[in-house]
Amino acid sequence: MKISQFGTRFFAALTPSRWRTRKSTLRSRSRAAKRRVFFESLEDRRLLAAVPLNLTSVLTEDIIVNRANGVTDTSQTAMDRSNWAYMTQSYATFLGGTAGPGMPDNGLIPATTFHPEIQLPYNNANYGNNGSVIRTSTGSFTFGVPQDNYNYIHIAGASTEGLSNFRLSLAYTTGSPVTTAIRTMPDWFNEIAQTQDQYYLLNGMDRADFRGNGIFENANNPAVFGFRFAADPTRVLSSVTVEKTSSAGFFVFFGAYGDNTNITPTLTVNNSTVTVLEGQTANSSGTMADSDGTIASVSASVGTIVNNGDGTWSWSYVPGDGLLTQTVTVSATDNRGAIVNKSFTLNVTNVAPTFEAGSNETLAPAAAGVFSRTGIQITDPGSPETFAGTVNYGDGTGNQTLSINQATRQFNLSHTYASASTFTVTVNLNDGDGGTASDSFAVTVNLNDPPTIASDVAAVTAHEGGVATNTGTFNDPQGRSSATITASVGTVTQNNANGTWNWSLNVADGPAGPFTVTITATDNQNAAVNTTFTYAINNVAPVITGLSVDSAVINENGSVTISGTFTDVGTQDTHTVMINWGGNEGSSAAVVTQGNGSGTFTATHQYLDDNPTASSSDPYTITATVTDDDGGVSISSTVNITVRNVIPIITGLS
Repeated sequence: MKISQFGTRFFAALTPSRWRTRKSTLRSRSRAAKRRVFFESLEDRRLLAAVPLNLTSVLTEDIIVNRANGVTDTSQTAMDRSNWAYMTQSYATFLGGTAGPGMPDNGLIPATTFHPEIQLPYNNANYGNNGSVIRTSTGSFTFGVPQDNYNYIHIAGASTEGLSNFRLSLAYTTGSPVTTAIRTMPDWFNEIAQTQDQYYLLNGMDRADFRGNGIFENANNPAVFGFRFAADPTRVLSSVTVEKTSSAGFFVFFGAYGDNTNITPTLTVNNSTVTVLEGQTANSSGTMADSDGTIASVSASVGTIVNNGDGTWSWSYVPGDGLLTQTVTVSATDNRGAIVNKSFTLNVTNVAPTFEAGSNETLAPAAAGVFSRTGIQITDPGSPETFAGTVNYGDGTGNQTLSINQATRQFNLSHTYASASTFTVTVNLNDGDGGTASDSFAVTVNLNDPPTIASDVAAVTAHEGGVATNTGTFNDPQGRSSATITASVGTVTQNNANGTWNWSLNVADGPAGPFTVTITATDNQNAAVNTTFTYAINNVAPVITGLSVDSAVINENGSVTISGTFTDVGTQDTHTVMINWGGNEGSSAAVVTQGNGSGTFTATHQYLDDNPTASSSDPYTITATVTDDDGGVSISSTVNITVRNVIPIITGLS
């Protein structure tokens, strides 16, 4: 017998093993057919998805006698008033003799056409609780479920002491709970006609005294039943309440499991092929449905798709480049993640580009034959496109390749004509997909003879603070009065009578240069010619304009202060002043106060002794020299002082 394991079982997973049964003598009743359900082949069974449910809180009793490691569990609770309980196969085997089938040691129930493979919440080695019994006429318990969309909830159980009526209350995360119709749990010795809603999980078993004292009944009859209840697959289930509603029987609960088998949604496409021009909107549509839920989303491999909310979808797409055939896949996903795909073919036809090269144009003589036209725009609904083209300017220079900005889809035209005439300009363009376009216009060229200009001196110089000058000549075939002379720097005047020009520029600090000056002659057709020359600025040394001392005669060990003024035509120069104090007194720098083209200076010096020449006084010549920051040195200026000897004085005698 081949047993298929399927998915995740709802109780804690145990080591899978095949439940092997030993055959026992069957009673003479129709129980033989009843037991065949227990052993039938699983080759062609449809297995459903069994989802784990946490039943720990509702399994409150041990109602299965088991034996493991040579020890029989004696702590069970009786299922009926006659002290009977279910027993495992290991305990049944231990009893020997005529003891027949027990419940599988590992709690694993093989799949049938009515239910998936089920793991009941017990095993032979576990002496804990494995069921729950409602012995009163009414009662209930509730357990949570993994939140999901379920098609069905299955209940595993039986009844003793007669039948038990029960129902379920299904609570969802949204909306109101749903209470099912009342069902009847058969007595464990009853026989049933199996359907998808009521079936055997186990059948044809023996039973044992709940105290594990070796007493058993070779009944070959007790069963465990399964009941299927429909859930709302469009809502998320959160908990299940099992309620015994009436009857004198003992309601026995062994477990529950959920069936969340998801049925794939359906999807149709109304158009197997969609054909459209590039740049235009392609459209398609279809239907979608989900029999056990809702359509959560719909998507397309390309384009925009909309769920219309009425079981239909609409798709649109603006294709780019033409000459394209591609497959578009539409996908619908239900609220539980099942996906269905349908495809159709999209054919895109190319559209030729268009452009306007412009109207006819006449070039004035001032243009000197230079033709230019920019920003000519190409229009093409295709994207991306790679454009190429040529232009022929009609003057015998042949076809020239266009430089096209593919991003902006623009190109420029530029050409210089060497002769005056009317020329036809022709532009040809293609989009790379076979689409072409052409346009042409006329250019009439008028040429002008430009003026002439020359400089008399190629390089001129001037002292800083002075004026640089130059002269030159000019002419214009249309008359010198039609020409205008301008300078890039300085001032220029023109004499139309004799065709000369004069240029001048006030210069500042030197040395500097050479600097280039451009003299331009422009005629009334805007034809312009240039001549250039250079000018340089020479540095001019500063000049001392005044020099004096505060005292012309001093005693030795006395000090003298010298003051002076200077000027410099280099108004941006800075200066240093050195004072030579005469004799062997050395030199020192004066303190300089800078001005804009002028300055003052002052310095103080102490003469410790008149130059010892055995004279009563000695003369000293003080010399001042000014140097600018460009190296220009002034002519030195001098002033004389006399240092007198001082007779020593006896200040003490003893």
